[in-house]
Amino acid sequence: TKETLEEYKGYKEKRNAILNNEELDEKQKEEECKKLDNPLDKLNLRYFSSREIARLMGFPETFIFPESSSLKQQYRLLGNSLNCKVVAALIKYLLSEKEDKEKNNEKEELENDPKKRKLN
Repeated sequence: TKETLEEYKGYKEKRNAILNNEELDEKQKEEECKKLDNPLDKLNLRYFSSREIARLMGFPETFIFPESSSLKQQYRLLGNSLNCKVVAALIKYLLSEKEDKEKNNEKEELENDPKKRKLN
């Protein structure tokens, strides 16, 4: 209808007023981002220390990085690590799921096949 068309034109004009099609260069984008109020700043968050990550990953307290390793290397090493307890629990869970599915499939086969039902 004509009213709908007029409403759309008004909407489009308002939208175009705030839409900036010009490409901002990287420095402008960075400056604009700095101006924005980041709600996370108020939480005083920090990065985990390499020691804290090692604890989370299950490393013993006696584990020490070589003195020659930089902080960046420590984070990389920890990032490439796996917690064996977590992996073991996942494997156990996945295998138990597989066994449960196999048992359910066998049970369904017995219930659906009259010949197999008589044998049991």
